[in-house]
Amino acid sequence: MKATSIPLGAFVHRTLLRRLLRPVAAFAFLVVAGVAGFSMVHGVGVVDALFWLLDPTSIELHFQTHEGPETLVKSYAIVVLSGLVVVGLWIGETVVSATFGGQIHEELRHMQMQREIDRLEDHIVICGYGTFGKTIAARLDADRDVVVIETKETGCQRATDDGFSVVNGDARRESRGTRRGVGSGRPERDTRTDP
Repeated sequence: MKATSIPLGAFVHRTLLRRLLRPVAAFAFLVVAGVAGFSMVHGVGVVDALFWLLDPTSIELHFQTHEGPETLVKSYAIVVLSGLVVVGLWIGETVVSATFGGQIHEELRHMQMQREIDRLEDHIVICGYGTFGKTIAARLDADRDVVVIETKETGCQRATDDGFSVVNGDARRESRGTRRGVGSGRPERDTRTDP
């Protein structure tokens, strides 16, 4: 499987991007709710409603020349803008904690490894990196490229430290393995101890 870009499905499986999805979706929801609310409460167009979200002082200027439920619109603006501020802080906290927690570095390293796996052809896939899997990988390493599929984080780290490409996942889920780029390799041994 040759991949020129990372598919959208791969992003959903990434922890950091999954964490960012919720606050970004909440931000988008609040923007849509703000625009819809301004349009319903006072009947302004989408562009004016978006402008009111960007510049709340324009609400005051609008009501100097137009009649309408000024107090209701201003109250709604306060609620929506407060929500946008809270969600913006949520997004910022997620990015900062990922940066200082090392998660961004880990995500980038994983994406780079996935690109390397996608470029491999006729490689060996080893399911599990326990004692048996480690022995087989060491013996096959000189002959062919080896990709290890491992469910445990410690096994993934050991395989990475030993210089192998690693997919953190369950080898029993064949469709996920195929999507992840290991489907073009030849399964050599299933080294998992549990069936």
